[in-house]
Amino acid sequence: TMFTSLAFAQSPGMLWHKSYGGSSDDVFTCMDFTTDGGYILGGSSTSSNGDVSQNNGNGDYWIVKVDAGGELIWEKSYGGSSDEWVKSVEQTTDGGYIVSGVTYSNDGDVLGHHGQTDAWILKLDASGGIIWQQCLGGSFSEDPSGIVQTSDGGYVVISQSTSSDGDITTPAISSD
Repeated sequence: TMFTSLAFAQSPGMLWHKSYGGSSDDVFTCMDFTTDGGYILGGSSTSSNGDVSQNNGNGDYWIVKVDAGGELIWEKSYGGSSDEWVKSVEQTTDGGYIVSGVTYSNDGDVLGHHGQTDAWILKLDASGGIIWQQCLGGSFSEDPSGIVQTSDGGYVVISQSTSSDGDITTPAISSD
């Protein structure tokens, strides 16, 4: 006689479900767990109502801090009169946040834009205040996919580029 026994683990239930945003287009593209058990969410927003306190132009970087239960702690929009999209957000060792993405703007919070799209880096404090910002790129397009903090406290940005000038020291062949 042969017995077959199958054991199925119960699938985990949903702990919480929340919607954030306003009446226009709002999307999260990345998130990171935070040391307080919550989450930092990054994306883009074109709203200026609901959970979104302001809009600087078209699509802005939209960073949202929530607690472990998904309750909104703070949210901030960053950008200029054109479009910005967050690609990566990470909590840093000082309790703040590092954000990377794309900007088309050269006004508002964005300083030093080189042309077309630039990689735009924001260093935020624990409450979302801007500590510093940096546009990286050249006269054509940059498209960062992420940023990480290094062990010496610096940052490494991973980006595609079609520029051969500005901050780009190696000429692009097509898209590097």
